[in-house]
Amino acid sequence: MSAGELLGSYGRVKIVRGSSLPIYRVEGCADALELVKTLLGDEALEEIMYNGPAAGLRVYHRELGHCFVEPPASEEGMVRVIEYLLGEMGRGVEHPVVEGQLGDGSRVSVVLRPVAVDGPYFSVRKFPKKIITLGGLVRGGMLSGELAAFLWILVDGLGRRPANILIAGGTGTGKTTLLMALAQLIPPSLRVVVIEDTPELLIEHPNVIKLTTPPIGSPHRIEMQDLLKASLRLRPDRIIVGEVRGREAETLLTAMNTGHLGSMGTIHANNSHDAVKRLTSPPMDVPPSMLEALDIIITLGRVGGDRKVLEVAEVESAEQRGVRLNVLYRYDQTAGLAVKTGVPSAFISELLTATGMNMEKFLGLIHQRVNEIPR
Repeated sequence: MSAGELLGSYGRVKIVRGSSLPIYRVEGCADALELVKTLLGDEALEEIMYNGPAAGLRVYHRELGHCFVEPPASEEGMVRVIEYLLGEMGRGVEHPVVEGQLGDGSRVSVVLRPVAVDGPYFSVRKFPKKIITLGGLVRGGMLSGELAAFLWILVDGLGRRPANILIAGGTGTGKTTLLMALAQLIPPSLRVVVIEDTPELLIEHPNVIKLTTPPIGSPHRIEMQDLLKASLRLRPDRIIVGEVRGREAETLLTAMNTGHLGSMGTIHANNSHDAVKRLTSPPMDVPPSMLEALDIIITLGRVGGDRKVLEVAEVESAEQRGVRLNVLYRYDQTAGLAVKTGVPSAFISELLTATGMNMEKFLGLIHQRVNEIPR
C-alpha cells in the first residue's frame, strides 16, 4: 500500500494514506474556520486536536484513528477558531485554561499562553448522537455476545443483587461508550443519578438526574465529591460517576458499602490491579477494606486499533493487607475477544444464593439473553 492510496471518501472529505498517518483532506475550504466547522459536522470523527503551530491540526477518525488534516491552517487562523469556540460556549478569555461544551454536547478544552508553552492548543471531543447499545458493541467486536449477556445480568442483578462495576482503561479505549451501553440496561423503574465533570453520558432512561461540576474558570467551586454527597440525599437507586479521579472515590465506595448496589463509574487504569492501586493511592486514598463493596472491574484497551474488553475481574476479598482479584474473562489473541478463564466466581455464587437459582439455570439464562441483547 503506497502513500496517496484512497482510504475513504464522503462529501468534501477524502482520506488518503500518508507516509506515517492517514491524511484527512477537506476540499474547497476558504479558511481555517470553515475547515474546523466541516470537522465539527463530521460524525465519523471522535476528536479534533490542535497541538500548536508545529504539530498543526489533527483528528481522530472512528475507523481510521489519528489523521493529519489538510489543508494546513495558520496560527492566526487557529486563533480565530479558538475565538469562535469560546463564543459558542459563551465564554471569554478570562482564564488561560477554559473548558466547556458546544451546543451539540461536544466537550471543548482550550489552553492559551502563557500556560500553553508552544500554544495555543485546543481539543474538541465529539460524542455519538445516537444511543449506544450493548448489541452495537457486540457487532463492533468489543466483546462477545456471551460476555455481553453476563454483563447485562450483572447490571440488573436479576432483580435481587446488581453488581457495583468499575470500567478501567486508557484514553480513547471506550470506557464512556461501554458505560453508556450498560446504563441503558438499568430497569426503568429505578432512579438513576449521573455525576460528571463534563456532561457527556448519553443515557436514555425515564428516571435520571444529571449533575455536573462547573467548568474551569467558573466563579462557583463545586467538586465531584460535593455532587456525590448531594446525590445521596436524592434517594438514588443507582449512582453513575462519569470518571473517578479524586476524593469522590471514597464517597462512591462508601455509598456502595451502605447499600447503593448497582453503582457504576470509570477510571483510568491499564488493568484491574492498576485500578486497585489507583483507588488505594493518593489522591483517592480509599482504604483497601472498602473495596469489598466493589464487585467487578472491566478493563478495556486497544488491540490493533480496535477497542476490546481485555479483562473482567471480580473483587473476591478486600482487607487492609490487600485486595484479592479473580479474573473471570481475559482477552484471547486467537479468538480476538475476551473469553472465560474458568475461574470460579464468588459473585455468581452470591447471586445464585440471592435468587435461589442453580448454575445450570443460570447458564441457560445467559444463553437466552445472548439472543435478547438490545440492538
